[in-house]
Amino acid sequence: TTSPPISVTGGSGTFFAISTVSQVVPLLVGNVLTITRAVGDGVTTYPSPAVVVVSDGFTNSAVTVTHPPNCP
Repeated sequence: TTSPPISVTGGSGTFFAISTVSQVVPLLVGNVLTITRAVGDGVTTYPSPAVVVVSDGFTNSAVTVTHPPNCP
């Protein structure tokens, strides 16, 4: 499952994104962020919600992502 595109604005204009849950994967292309819940967990579960942090190196913004704990 992939989120709708999220526009990232402000700051220095150069951004990066990280997630607190390895199976919740942020992809930042230019200033457009999409977040995907990876599949293929097997029996492993992951904590929900996850937090994706977007930063320009000076200022951070957090996006809370509610996702299924297991995606086979």
